[in-house]
Amino acid sequence: MSAGKHVIVVGAGIIGASIAWHLAKAGAKVTIVADSGAGGVATPNSFAWINAS
Repeated sequence: MSAGKHVIVVGAGIIGASIAWHLAKAGAKVTIVADSGAGGVATPNSFAWINAS
């Protein structure tokens, strides 16, 4: 990623946090905007059930 990129990520759930981390690792300056704390709203309220198939 070219230097000087600034990216705004909306949401601090598992997806937003992951995207922000990967962008920062690639060299971007990242700002996370969220109306709740880390973990977001949907992430802690998801069913998150993994079944054996």
